Formats: sequence, structure tokens, C-alpha cells
Amino acid sequence: MVGGAAGGFVVRAFESMLKECGNRKYSALQSAIQTYLGAEGELVLNPLRLAFETKNIKVVELALDCLHKLIEYNHLEGDPGLEGGKNSKLLTDILNMVCSCVDNSSPDSTTLQVLKVLLTSIASTKLRVHGEPLLGVIRVCCNISLNSPISQATSKAMLTQMLSIIFRQMETDVVSSNSVEPKEAHSEDGSNSMIEEASSSDRNGPRITSEDVLYVKQIHNTSLVSLQGIQNLVVGSDIKGLEAVLQKAVDLEDSGKVGSGIGSEGISVEQRDALLLFHTLCKMGVKDGKDELTNKTRILSLELLHGLLEDVGDSFTKNFQFIDSIRAHLSYALLRGSVSQSHILFQYATGIFSVLLLRFRESLKAEIGALFPVFVQRSLDGTDLNQKLSVLRMLEKVSKDPQMLVDLYVNYDCDLDAPNLFERMVSTLSKVAQGTENMDTKSSNVSQTGSLKTSSLQGLVNVLKSLVTWEKSHRESEKQNKENVSSEEVPPRELDESKNVEEDSPSNLAVMHAYVESMNFCGMKFDIAIRGFLKGFRLPREAQKIDRIMEKFAERYCTDNPGLFKNADTAYVLAYAILMLNYDAHNPKVSPKLSKSEFINMNVRNNAEESAPQELLEEIYDSVVKEEIKMKNDPTEVEERDDIINVLNLGLPRRSSSTDSNSEDKAIIKHIQSLINSQGEKKGSFYTSDRIELVCPMVEAVGWPLLAIFAVTMGDVDNQARISLCMEGFKDGIHITHVLGLDTIRYAFLTSLVRYNYLHAPKDMRGKNVEALRTLLDLCDTEIYALRDSWVAILECISRLEYTVSWPAMTATVMQGSNQISRDAILQSLRELSGKPTEQVFVNSVKLPSESVLEFFTALCNVSAEELKQTPPRTFSLQKVVEISYYNMARIHLVWARIWSVLANHFIVAGSHADEKVAMYAIDSVRQLGMKYLEHAELTNFTFQNDILRPFVILMQSSTSESIRRRILDSTVQMIKSKVGNIKSGWRSVFMIFSMAADDDLERIVESAFENVEQAILEHFNQVVGDCFMDCVNCLIGFANNKSSHSISLKAIVLIRICADRLAEGLVPDGSLKPLDIKAGETFHLTEQYLFPMLAGLSDLTSDQRSEVRNCALEVLFDLLNERGGKFSSSFWEYIFQRILFPIFDQVRHAGKDSFISSGDEWLRESSVHALQLLCNLFNTFYKDVCFMLSPLLSLLLDCAKKTDQSVVSISLGALVHLIEVGGHQFSDHDWDTLLKSIRDEVDSPALGSIRSKCITQLLLIGAIDGIQKKYWDKLNTQQKITMMEISFSVLEFASSYNSYTNLRLRMHQIPAERLPLNLLRQELSGTCVYLDILQKTTAEVNIHKEEAVKEDKLERVAEEKLVSFCERVLREASEFQSNMEETTSMDIHRVLELRSPIIVKVLRGMCKMNSQIFKNRLRDLYPSITKLVCCDQIEVRGALADLLTMQLSALLP
Repeated sequence: MVGGAAGGFVVRAFESMLKECGNRKYSALQSAIQTYLGAEGELVLNPLRLAFETKNIKVVELALDCLHKLIEYNHLEGDPGLEGGKNSKLLTDILNMVCSCVDNSSPDSTTLQVLKVLLTSIASTKLRVHGEPLLGVIRVCCNISLNSPISQATSKAMLTQMLSIIFRQMETDVVSSNSVEPKEAHSEDGSNSMIEEASSSDRNGPRITSEDVLYVKQIHNTSLVSLQGIQNLVVGSDIKGLEAVLQKAVDLEDSGKVGSGIGSEGISVEQRDALLLFHTLCKMGVKDGKDELTNKTRILSLELLHGLLEDVGDSFTKNFQFIDSIRAHLSYALLRGSVSQSHILFQYATGIFSVLLLRFRESLKAEIGALFPVFVQRSLDGTDLNQKLSVLRMLEKVSKDPQMLVDLYVNYDCDLDAPNLFERMVSTLSKVAQGTENMDTKSSNVSQTGSLKTSSLQGLVNVLKSLVTWEKSHRESEKQNKENVSSEEVPPRELDESKNVEEDSPSNLAVMHAYVESMNFCGMKFDIAIRGFLKGFRLPREAQKIDRIMEKFAERYCTDNPGLFKNADTAYVLAYAILMLNYDAHNPKVSPKLSKSEFINMNVRNNAEESAPQELLEEIYDSVVKEEIKMKNDPTEVEERDDIINVLNLGLPRRSSSTDSNSEDKAIIKHIQSLINSQGEKKGSFYTSDRIELVCPMVEAVGWPLLAIFAVTMGDVDNQARISLCMEGFKDGIHITHVLGLDTIRYAFLTSLVRYNYLHAPKDMRGKNVEALRTLLDLCDTEIYALRDSWVAILECISRLEYTVSWPAMTATVMQGSNQISRDAILQSLRELSGKPTEQVFVNSVKLPSESVLEFFTALCNVSAEELKQTPPRTFSLQKVVEISYYNMARIHLVWARIWSVLANHFIVAGSHADEKVAMYAIDSVRQLGMKYLEHAELTNFTFQNDILRPFVILMQSSTSESIRRRILDSTVQMIKSKVGNIKSGWRSVFMIFSMAADDDLERIVESAFENVEQAILEHFNQVVGDCFMDCVNCLIGFANNKSSHSISLKAIVLIRICADRLAEGLVPDGSLKPLDIKAGETFHLTEQYLFPMLAGLSDLTSDQRSEVRNCALEVLFDLLNERGGKFSSSFWEYIFQRILFPIFDQVRHAGKDSFISSGDEWLRESSVHALQLLCNLFNTFYKDVCFMLSPLLSLLLDCAKKTDQSVVSISLGALVHLIEVGGHQFSDHDWDTLLKSIRDEVDSPALGSIRSKCITQLLLIGAIDGIQKKYWDKLNTQQKITMMEISFSVLEFASSYNSYTNLRLRMHQIPAERLPLNLLRQELSGTCVYLDILQKTTAEVNIHKEEAVKEDKLERVAEEKLVSFCERVLREASEFQSNMEETTSMDIHRVLELRSPIIVKVLRGMCKMNSQIFKNRLRDLYPSITKLVCCDQIEVRGALADLLTMQLSALLP
């Protein structure tokens, strides 16, 4: 057994023994040694055995040393304690002798030698100790540890090492056996490790598969009677009953009748040894007795068990069959330890229990469920402070294991038949931390109480941290798994080769623009257009690139389909919304899906006119949901599609409500409960899950108690340790609740933290409040995404912080009543926090997603508004608004537009502030931000540049301060001069600002504004026009109407003329002009549409009070019409007459009314005649195009002629005469009919008013008739000539009836003799002249055209009758009056005849020219009256009569 190699040290050892035995009676030993020295090495053990029997210390120590070397050098080989093993009996005896060498009186040297031999024998690979010898070795070591104070530490260390070696050998044996005979899963019945599908009753709920929710880690089909007993006792506090159940289970294990454990047969030697030792240690731990030795024994056993369980490898923890064989002993030992009065014993028991929780929970589910309340709840509800501290430290330790906490919740809290261990643990820790648990006031002190609170709070914070870690690790694991799957499914080369349309370089941007410009979307529906557009490329996964692509697409679509959308912004938003809908509707991970109403709300604009039609949106929604929009190399991986959705969320965010999230979490929890409780006989199985939703109820379970603890802790005096833990809890709580979507508790965490900073009550502020503020600012840096709806409160804190440290009055209130040192420390901390940490909050705004950044801006603007209401107003937040605007200006168009809508309203409020300094700062801020944003190029049909300048427009309109208006104007001018090429749609706001400046009462403002308008038009016309041409025109009209400077008005009119010329010359491209809605139902050319407002403005200016302005406007107006009218359509001409020209004469039409007498007189005198002449000239110039307007024109002229104002009548009828004279040669028969009908209606009109008015009107109409008959008689047809006769006679008849002899004589009696009576002799005389001219011209004509012979003959007969009748009547009336005069001598008769003599003379002279044939034929009728006038006393009458007789009668004489 021992070779020659060992002879050297053996011989030396034996020789030393012989020297020690020389004088003594150890003959047997001496003989054995002599025998060995003379023989081979096989007899070496016999001398050693005899040496141990001598009890001689020196001899024994020499023998022990020799034996140690023999074992260490592997010279002894065998299996002591193994029946039938090699050298089993001999080696067993030797080990027994070694063990017997030690007793209470043995020196330390001997004890150490024994320990060395025993440890070496256990560690030897050749000498394998089993069974009783092994147990003896452990027993001796334990006795040495218990009885030898000097060797106690050494013996414990060696015991620990021995146990470790033994159990490691067992683990190695288990692993090797498993590798030879692999077993499926961990179940003995061959069942799958996954839980079977839920029962049919569960399938009616949410569609959650069991494979996604729950996994079986270990299935326990044990037949232990303890299992049922333990399960019946886990919820109670019956310690005696639990002890009895466990004692019974121990007896069963000892008897080898454990069904699912390891029996005496069919197991390896190593497993049997480990089982024997484990049982022995457990029995030592439950040894009865109250003496010191028993207590030490129990402590030692638990200490060894604790070290053993901590040191074993994973193969041991997964050896479920072995653990089944020791569960009863271990549980019983722990139970006895948990009820022990020994603090050390309880502490070790607690340590072992923590190891079970961390490493053996899968195998000891029922035992942990029973012992957990005993260790935790019972101890913490008790009064022993040491036990409480032990348990709290144990919970601190185990709560750092995230998976343990989740497993604890799944297997106990989710099992309806199991105790809610997680909930109980949290509840108990919460009570301790709040100081509401039972406490022995006599034995406790403040320090111990504080330690308990700190430890329990640490435990709860650890729980929260572990949940954060678990959630983060599982989320990263899911992401990694998806990435691995994606990399396997799609080769990296394909991913790399996927092309993007556009990159950041200007050249690629130009390529993208050219690519989009090459497409034609004319007449295409929007969804069809975007489908075709996206087919050609792969959408990039970067927000800025998608933004530029969608902008260009919207511009192109609106260019190809003008009028479909109000502007390109509407199409841009709709394109974004469609992309979002497409990825939302066809991504299986997105739930709930985007509804139709949500999609419509995405496209709602502030201005209803700019929103897309709802019918179109509904049609697009149905189309996209029904058929997915496919792109080139469209990403099929869910992760990549999620990335694109996240990018799209930058523009159109949509977050599912917390209600939906909570309902889903509750559904998963209920599903797990149903799965666990449906397992029947497998209810003892241990489960695990990797569903992140599980963490939600756990966070809620620990979160609310933590908030209560924080309230208590922050209300106590400063305790730095607990305050630090509270701050850690706040950070972790806010993070995890945000990630899990638990908005209610997240908001509670945030509001509590905000409340604890005490900035609202600085006099009560302490160090803990500063820490709360520090934590809040840290969260703004690390958890900025979680602060969504709390930004108002946070920014209010920051505002108060700045107010506190920068305003001396507030600084003086901090910690009032405290010592100066504390106050200075607090103030120094506050100043530090108001620096970089505060600034970082605003810098980090660039990291926020779109919806959150909008909340941030809204909150900051609200806080700023409150600051501005203070006295004096503060601008801290207003300054920060400007700063973060710079930071976030690079965001995509859609997001920045939403931000600016908030900013614009706030800048308007600030710019309207009563304090001019505040208002000036707001205006300067808008200017700076506007100039910065104007660096971005704006595409056609977009309007955001206009929105940027909108605050200036509103402020300019509402401000009453001269300095504010001047600052706005100066800011606008500065932006024009520096960014004139990029203003584009912003020109609309610019011109609105200038238009309001034109109405300003201060000439300086008007002049400054006009100078810049003039410069912009003359120098930058091509950049100004675009979509804002009409705004430019309206602005110029505004300046033309200004009352401050007539020179500016004149210049503005000239600029209007320039704009009209450039429009007519085509210098304003049609593509930049949009149709104007100037009249419903009318369709004009674009040039006509844009010319009309200019003409309308000039038309309005013709009524200006300043003569030079109205005359200039009048000239320019008619010059434009004369120059450009040749290209006008008929409908546009009609529109011009009705809306432009006729309204010019509204003052003429209203002349005579009180409100127009003073204001219109000057206009009537100076401009009306000229205007009417220009109007008539225009009509005549474009007669062929506007002849259809003759009737309205005549209506205008004759309507004016009906006025009582003589000047108005004269002007209008003078214009009528002018119209006839200038344009009569162009009139058609229809036009003459219209003209004559209008004159007849006017003559016969009963609305002419007084006799005087009617006289003047008819006198002027006679002039018009006279002009017609003199110049255009030949152009009239027979009926028209007859009408002329009738009109003339009607005018003459009115005057003659008024001037009748009777009437004149009657009126003479009513007036003095020296005065003439009222008469219309002038009118009658004029009428008579015209009437006679017409009749004589008609009767004197000779028929030239044969075809007209009949008509002319009729006309002559009519004229002859009228002529003879008229002459006969005049002569008869005169002769009859002459007869009356002969009968009386009244002077009034002579005066009447004298008045009427010019009429008689005119008729007589007219008869001189009468056709001689007619005169001859009608002489019989005329002769009586002629002869009676021979005696007339009026010389003129007799002279005319003589001429008649000479000319007409002489021709009749033979």
C-alpha cells in the first residue's frame, strides 16, 4: 500500500518514535517499527496504530505527522466507511484512532495535528472517507470547535472546508451522471416545462398565450404529508402546529420513506455522504437543551449550514431530488432557530433563510411560504429589537435580487391559495419605516429606532431598485433577441445596401428636390399620390430627412392640384398623418389602433378653412387601413418599423392612455392567477415569468407605501441617511412608473417631490428640502421623459429658486430664526443649484419628444405669464423661453409649428405688457427668433414664415404706445434688410404691419414704413410678390389713404400703377398667383382677379378729400383701364362698371342729402364732371366690349339727373350729352332705342320733384335731343325719329302748359307789377326750336332709298300732322288772346302777350321755312289765325308775320 517513495519520511518518523520509546514499555510499538524497518513498506499502518494507542503526546504527534504526509502525498488509498471498499476496515480503524487522539485535555499542538490529518483525509482523491468515519471526522471537528477556544477558529474553517469538499464532490457526481443520462426538463412525469394552455373559460378574456406569460421552473409531485400541512399553516401563526408537521416530515426523511427524495438505494456514495452530513447538521441545529454547550452546538450547526448553502454551486441548487430529501430537516432547523431566544442563533437562521430565498426558492416553495411569515412578519411585529434588525438586514439583502422579488410575487401573491408574501413584506417594512410597529419602549432608544426605520426604508428602496433593474434587463434582453432574429433573417449586406433618397449634403438635397419635381400628381387623389411617391424609395429612419421629403411632396402636390388645399401646410400634415396611420394600422405590436376620429383630429388646424375636408380624411383612412402603403425595401422587421413609428411620433404623437395600460396589466395578472390555480395536483410547482407587465402591480404595491414613508421622513428632523434613501426612492419610483406607464403614481411621486422642496415657504426650508430640490433637478437631467404633465410645477420651482437667490428681499426670508451658519449653507446650496443644474433643465429640452416638448413650452409660458403679473414683473422665464426656442429650432417643421403656436400667443401677451421694458424685450425676442428661423428656406405654398411674424401683426394692431409700434416697425425693417430672400410667405405679415403703420397718427411711423415698402417693391419685387402680391397692393392702398402725408399718398398711387404694370407685363409668374374669391359664380383670368383690387383701391381714392390725391387716383384708374381694357373679358368689364366705376359716383347720387352737402360739394365742383367725362370716354373707347353696359350707364346718368341739386343734374346730363356727342356714331339701333327710352322715361318721370328741378332737367334733355337730331339724325330709324318727336313735344307740352296765357295772367295778379311772373318761357322756346327743327327736317327730306319709301312717307305724314297741328295751335292761342286784348284794356294782358311773343315769333319764322307744298295744302287751316295776328301790338310778331307772308304767300300769288 505504501511504496518506496514514502520510505524516507516514514523511516525518519519511526526512528524518532524509537527514540521516544527507548526507556519505556512500548515493546509492541518498537517491535512493529523494527519489523517495518527490515521489511517492505506494506506494514506502515500497524506501527502508526500502535503509536496512537500509546497516548504519548510526542509519539502521537509524530504518528499524526507521518499519517498526514502519507495521505497528502497519496500514499494511502482506500474507501474507509464503504462496505467492501479497499482497505476499508484498516483505514477506518486508523481514522477512528486519529479521532480518539483528541479530548478536552489534549494540547493544542495535538489538536492541530489531528485537524490537519482529518482535513487532508477528506480532501484526498485516493483516500475517500464515507459513512460513519466521515461522520466521525465531522463530529470530532465540531467538538474541537465547541471545546477548544484556541483552536475554535481553525476548526470552524476546516469544518467549512470539509463540508465544501464533500458537497462539491456530490455536485461533480450529479453533473457527470446527468451528462451520461440526460433527463428531459425537471419533471418526473415527462410533462413539458411550459404551462398548458389556459382552460376554455380563460380563453374568453384577453388573448394571452401561457407560453408568453408563465414558465414552470420545478414541478413538485411529492407525496410528503408535510406539503398539505404546510400549505394549511402558511397563512396562520400556529408555530406549534407547523413544528409538529415538520417534525413528522423529518421522521419520514430519516426512515427513508420519502417518495420523491433520495432513498438508500439507487444513489451514489457521494450523495449519501452529503445527505448524511446535512441531516446531522440539521439535527445539531434542533438539539434540545438550554445549556451553553447545546446552544453553541446549535449555533455552530446553523453557521455551518449557512456557509454550506451559500458556497454550493448551481448544480446543487438545481438538484431537486436531493433537496427534496433534506427539505424537512432544513425547514425544521430553521423553524426552531426562528423561535429561539438566542440572538446569534436567530441571526444565523435568518441568514440561512435569506440563502433559501435567493438560491433555493424553486425547490422549497411551500417551506418558504410557511417560514416567511414566521421570520419576517412575526419578528417585525414583535418587540425584540435585535431580531428586527436581523430580519431587516436580511430583507435588505434579498430585496437586491430582482428575479427573487418577481418569483416571490408570481408564486405567492398571484396564487390565490398562497400567502401574499410580497405584499406582506412591503406592508411590514412600511410599518417599521413609519414607526407604527410594536416597540418595547423600555428597551428601545432613539438610535435603535432610527436604525430600524433606516433599515426598513433601505429595504423598500432596494425593492424598487430591483424592479427597475429587472425591467431594464428584460427589456434589453427582448431587444437583443429581436436584433439577433433580425440579423439572422436579413443579411447585413441587404440592410447596408438599402438606399435612402436624401442625405444631409446640399447636393443630395437638390437631388431629392429634382426627384420629387420629376413626378406628376395632377388630378390624383392624395392617398394614391403618396402611394406612388413612396414606392420609389425607402423611407429613412431620421426625422429631419422624413420632414424634408414630406415637405417637398406637399409642395409638389399642391402645385399640381391648386385649390385642393388652402396651403401646402395642410398637405404636409396630412402626409405625416398618413405615414403614421400606415405603420400604426399594419404593425401587430401597436395596440390600440388609431381610430378614425383620432386620425381626423390629427389633421385639424387652428383655422378651420385650412383643415382638410372631413370626407377626404375618412376616405383616406379607410383606404390606408384596408391596403397598406408599401415602400421600396419596406422594413419587415418589427423593431425597424417601431423605429419609424417613433420617428413619426415626433410630428404626430399619440400615447395610449394609462387606463388602457392598467387594464392590460390587470388582465395579465388575472391570467397568471387562473393558470396557477388550474394546475390541480401540480399546485406545488414553482413558476417564473418574464412579462414586464408583472412589475406594474409590484411597483404599485411598493410605491404607495413609499410615498407615505417619504411624507413621514420628510416631516421629521433632518436625518441624512434616510433623506438620501428617500431621494433614491423618488428617482427610481419616477423612472419605473414612467417606463411602465403608471401615470397616477408617477404624478404622485413628482408632486410629492416638488412639494418637499419648500421653495413656496422659504422660511421653513431646511437641508432636506434642498436635497429634494437637488433630486428634482437631477431628474430633469436623467429622467426628462418622465416629467410630462409636471412641467408646470417643476418650472414654478425653478422660477421660485431664481427669485429666492436673486432678490434680496426673498433671500432674507430663507430659514428665518435659524443660526447664520445654517442659513449661509442653505443659501450657498441654493445658489449652486440655480446655476448649472437649473440651466441644464432648459438645455435638455432638446431631448424631449414632440408631445413632451410642447408640454414643456406650454408650462414655461404659463410660468412666465405668472411672473409677468408680479409687481415688479419678472422676466426670468421669458428669457428661458427665448433660450429654449433657440435650442429647439432645429426640430422638424411640424413640431416647431406647434411650439410656435404656443410661443406666439405668449409673446403677444408679453408684448402687450404695461411695462414697456417687458414689451420691448418680447418684441426683440420675436425679432431674434424670427431672424434665426428665417435662415430656413421655405418651399412654395407653405405659410410658416408668415406665422413667425404674426405676433408683430397683432401687437402692431393692439398697441397704443408709440415706442412699441416704432420698435415693431424697426424690427420688421431689420428682418427685411437681413433676410429679404427668405421671408416668402412672411411678406403677408410684413405688409399687414406696414398697412397698420399707414393708418398711424404719427407721420414719422408712416414715413418710415412707406420708405421700406417702396424700397421692397422697387428693389425686391420678384421676392416680394409670390403669394403676397395682393397683400402688397392692399398695403399700398392703405398708404394711399393715409391722412398724414399727401405726398406719400401720391407715391403710393404711383406704386400701385407700377404693380399693375408689372402684373400686366407678366412679371408676376402665374404659378405664384392663386385664384381670388372676388365674386361667387364669376370666373376671371388670374391677371384680372389681381388687377381688380388695385382698381377698387383707386376707385375708393377718388372720393378722397384731398383734391390732388383724388385727381391722381382718377387719372391712374382710367389710364389703367384704357391701357389694359383691351384684354378684359365681358364679364370682367361688367364687374368693373358695377364694382369699380359706378361706385365712384355714389356721392353724386347721394348729393342733396344733408350728410353729403358739405363733404361732397368740393368733389362735385372739381372732380365729378371730369370723372363722368372719363367714364363716357372709356365707354366710347371700348364700346364694342362694353356696349351691353349702356343701359346701366344711362341709368346712372339719368338717376343723377333726378336729384334736386341743380349742379348734380347739370353734371349728369352734361355727361349724357358728352356721351352722345363722342360715342353716338357707334350706337346700334338697340343702343338708340335704349337711350331714347331712358330719356323718355326721365321726361315722363313723376319723381323729378319741384317745377324748377323738372325744368332744369328737361332743359338739359332738350339739349341732348337737339344734339342727337343735329348730329345723328340720319342714323335713326323711323320709329326712333317719331320717338324723338314725342320726347320733344312732351318737354314742350309741359313748358307750354305752364306758360299758358291763363296761367301767366293768373300769376301776374299774385305779384307786384314791376316783377315778372314765374314762367318756363326759356324752356318752351328751346323746346319749340328743337321741335320745329325736327319736324321741318322730317318734312323737308326727300326719299332716297326706294325700300324705305313707305316708311319715309309715313314719317312725313306724321311730321306734317304734328307740324301743322303745333303751328295752328300756337297761332290760334295767340290770335284768341289778341282778340281778348282788343276787348279789354288790362295791362296784364299786354304783359302776357309780351312774354309769349318770342314763342309766336319762333313759330312764324319756322313756318317761313315750312315746306311750301305743306303750307299751300294747309293754308285754309292756318289762314284765320294768321290774319288775326296782323293787328298784334308786338312789333316782333308783326315783323315775323310779314316775313311769313312774304316768303310763303308771295309764292302762291299768280
